[in-house]
Amino acid sequence: MLDTEFRFYKSLKSKEQRYFRHRVHKFLSTTEFIGKEDLVITEQQRVLISATAIMLTFGYRDYAIKLVDNILVYPSSFYSNLDKAHHKGHFNPGFKAVIFSWEDFLIGYKIVDDNINLGIHEFIHAIHLSALKTGYKNSVSSYLFLSGLQEVTDFINADSNYKNKIKQSEYFRDYAFTNDF
Repeated sequence: MLDTEFRFYKSLKSKEQRYFRHRVHKFLSTTEFIGKEDLVITEQQRVLISATAIMLTFGYRDYAIKLVDNILVYPSSFYSNLDKAHHKGHFNPGFKAVIFSWEDFLIGYKIVDDNINLGIHEFIHAIHLSALKTGYKNSVSSYLFLSGLQEVTDFINADSNYKNKIKQSEYFRDYAFTNDF
């Protein structure tokens, strides 16, 4: 499935693919997948969601996302009683859960050049908050994530002309500039 459906995996060298498969297996064995609204979780869903999480932490020695124990998958967009709104995805650190609309998760991989990927978006929230909770001094992975994020933020904010060029390029959606999260 990784060979046929996950571009990042296919781009790795053989040795890296072995590491990747091991990490996906570990994620699968330590994470509970829960289908919502009568959705039966498939192996495809488990593997592609797990591979997305591992892709984002692949350069880290400590690749576990400490604030993720559960993955909830809805067939399509869902209503949240917490904020009384419809969502395509959500990260709930209190329940250590990442929540996806499967329909929208798949769109993120089918359209590869629009810079919209629900899986990446929600897992980055989880990685960001996990890094903040762990702190700079307690984890090399947290340090790398937080310091890298700060460097990018400082770089973009240092020059308003450059920031405007980035906005005008439409590489990032306007939503990306609403807050650091």
